[in-house]
Amino acid sequence: MPGRSNGAGTAAAIGLAPSGVGVLAVGRKAYAEERRAPRHRTLIGATIVHGDDMRTVECTVRDSSENGRKVRLPPLTILPELFWLLEHRTPLANEAKLRWRQENNAGLELLGHCELEVPTSPVLRLLHGIWAEKAPR
Repeated sequence: MPGRSNGAGTAAAIGLAPSGVGVLAVGRKAYAEERRAPRHRTLIGATIVHGDDMRTVECTVRDSSENGRKVRLPPLTILPELFWLLEHRTPLANEAKLRWRQENNAGLELLGHCELEVPTSPVLRLLHGIWAEKAPR
């Protein structure tokens, strides 16, 4: 599919947003042991988008690696297992999986991404609109 790259799991059904069961916490040990790339400190604004109704949660990316992100969330935020992560600096929709949760911090595994500059489906058009509202001008 045009605009799709980086992983077989990317947007399994591009017509639907990733969804899953709400998760408050998952084991952290497995994430640390599976890290394959070094992390880099960052301070990047981002938006998590989830559910059929495309709910949004603002967050901050605090650490970044090739395959994952550590994000800081608002207090008491409940996330599903799978969702979209839109980093405000780049026009990409990252399909993300919640790997661990500790208070207001969460570790995400990036499963793949879709480019948003030329959206190729209704869902990508919605994600592009959400991203465009937050992107730096």
